[in-house]
Amino acid sequence: MIKVKKYLILFLPLLALITGSFYLLTAIGWIGLDKTIVLKLSITLLLIFLVGTAIIAPGLYKDPERFAIHFLGLTTFQMLSAFGVVGYLAFQKIDQVKSIGLHFIGIFCLLLFIQSLFLIRINRSNSLSLNAFKNDLKSAVELVKKKIDNSFISLVTSESLPNFAPNF
Repeated sequence: MIKVKKYLILFLPLLALITGSFYLLTAIGWIGLDKTIVLKLSITLLLIFLVGTAIIAPGLYKDPERFAIHFLGLTTFQMLSAFGVVGYLAFQKIDQVKSIGLHFIGIFCLLLFIQSLFLIRINRSNSLSLNAFKNDLKSAVELVKKKIDNSFISLVTSESLPNFAPNF
């Protein structure tokens, strides 16, 4: 029960903040999408992740194998739900379906990444603090930056670029 409470206390406010920010940025005009559709998509994201809480909660009390099974079931359910929503939007033939779908999947992937970090951290340790999560998130961001920098450097090196210089 303690692990589920920690997860709910840490993740639900963040979930509400991110989905609320998505709608707020649309409502003030920074994201040029239809406000009613974005409101419905924000509520859909909230529902997908709240139902996911019911899927993962029993796995937080069990041994690591049970957690892995619940975690895979959670991720599968959430991804199928998100792609189903985008598919539904495509069949409705609404305006800006590509842009709306891309924004929706982008927010979904961000939330899924954060949720996975929380769940793995909660399952791995009995003492979850906000500072420990900040350190994990900071190290993950540094790792991603390092990978991007290395990819960019290898892309710009002379070996990877075609040689257009004339031979004299």
